[in-house]
Amino acid sequence: MAIGLEPRSDQHGAEVVFLHHLVGCGGDLLGYFLPTKLAGPTNIALALISFPNLAAYEKYREALLQDSGAAANVAAVDASQAILIEDRSFLRRVPE
Repeated sequence: MAIGLEPRSDQHGAEVVFLHHLVGCGGDLLGYFLPTKLAGPTNIALALISFPNLAAYEKYREALLQDSGAAANVAAVDASQAILIEDRSFLRRVPE
């Protein structure tokens, strides 16, 4: 998704989050990953966001709370009930 796109609904009716809110608040979006019917569960999707350290993540979370556009995205997703469970995991990238 390109920065500045208008909000739209994907084929399942879930609101697509604005990329520029993630980037503008300090996150580095690695990508959105949707399930397929080829293997595994079909009710789990991932958004992977990278941060250099935990302090940068905490700063990002604070910035999101202050961003009215991000708050509007959360409200729209909540109203659509597209996200039933939201879990956060902290992963460490394997050096290349």
